[in-house]
Amino acid sequence: MCLSAPVSFTAVAMLIPAGAFGVWRTWRRDRRYAGLAALPMLLGFQQFAEGMIWVAGAQNGAAIAASWVAPAEGMAAAGAETGGMGLGAAAPAG
Repeated sequence: MCLSAPVSFTAVAMLIPAGAFGVWRTWRRDRRYAGLAALPMLLGFQQFAEGMIWVAGAQNGAAIAASWVAPAEGMAAAGAETGGMGLGAAAPAG
């Protein structure tokens, strides 16, 4: 959601129980849809990770940002050097 840590954690508090209930109910009725019923729970885990990033960013944002951006820049440079499709690299002409 990219709003704030409290918003992310509130979403977690709603999504994970709703997803768990959906999986439980789907498992009892028609197991073919259990994967679909698990999506809210999976999105809840993603929101938890995002909330933790907000909390960590508030404590030492510059250090975390530098540690995450440097590997991405390295992958983009490696892709450009080898002619592959690195991050942000344009498709080869022709």
